Amino acid sequence: IRAQAVVDGGAMQNTMCASKWGQWQRRMAPKRTSEVTLRVADNHKIRSEGCWVGEVTVANVMKTQSFEIFESNGAFEVILGKPWLQAVKARHDYEADELTIEGGDKTATIGNTLEESNAEEEDQGRQTRERDRWKRDRVHLEVSL
Repeated sequence: IRAQAVVDGGAMQNTMCASKWGQWQRRMAPKRTSEVTLRVADNHKIRSEGCWVGEVTVANVMKTQSFEIFESNGAFEVILGKPWLQAVKARHDYEADELTIEGGDKTATIGNTLEESNAEEEDQGRQTRERDRWKRDRVHLEVSL
């Protein structure tokens, strides 16, 4: 499954829109029950509709993550929050305006450019660099679930 994601360093949880979950659930592992209550940007609380755990790939970097499911009313498909940022050892270079992530023997750098995404293999260290669009501290990118 390919999804549009927002990377948000202020989000304490990874989250997934319930409407999107409804479209994708036949192709994903079942969701689990959850007792989590989320507090959203306008400070109101929303109870999670469940939790999905699975592998997430961003720029060829794969990690197993959990996602709380709640209705975003179209605001987003997926939010990659602090749990994902910690798992991929994310480093934000504000001067270069890039986010570097790691997983296994792969490293990817996602930059805030208006260029089309491109990937290039580097011979030493088998690092992968991929560029995508992002704005401020939020990275808008495609993820595989």
